[in-house]
Order: sequence, then C-alpha cells, then structure tokens
Amino acid sequence: MSAYLPTKEQVLHQLQHQTEIWLMNASSEQILDHLALLHGMLAEDLIHIRCGRWNAQQTGAASCSRCEDFVLACMTVALTARPNLIDLRPWADHPN
Repeated sequence: MSAYLPTKEQVLHQLQHQTEIWLMNASSEQILDHLALLHGMLAEDLIHIRCGRWNAQQTGAASCSRCEDFVLACMTVALTARPNLIDLRPWADHPN
C-alpha cells in the first residue's frame, strides 16, 4: 500500500484506462446501456440525445459533462482496436 494518496489526475487516468479495457470486451448493448445510465435514462431513449455520436470523418464527438470521459474512451477504442464501434451511434439516426 502506498504511503501517499493518488492525485486526482492519477485517479482519472486510471478510470479512463479501466474504461478502455472494459470497452474492449463489452457488447454494443452494454456500451449503450452504460451511456444511457450516465444520462439517467433507458437505452431506448438515447435516440433523443446527441451524446455519444461520432464517425470516422469527424475530429470530435458529441458529449456532455456526464459522458465526455466515457465517449472519449469509446472513440479511442473505436479508432485503435474496435472499428465496429464507430457506427454504434451514427449521426444519421438523430432526429434533429
């Protein structure tokens, strides 16, 4: 056990790393369920929000303060290891 507490940055980095590891094995349904959980809604209600949308041609993704770290981890995994995640929430299915 360390004699010192980790810094906020170290804790956030570890969380991001653990999220990316989880995303490597999570099903699409599990990922969408977690995104919905972060917003306090059911997965079927995600159609009403922009968060979690990106595609390979864009340099960023739509997110909010509740999900920005999770969406960043999703993008990282999609662009480096699981290209099938790029189309998980396409822009085209957003009603606006």
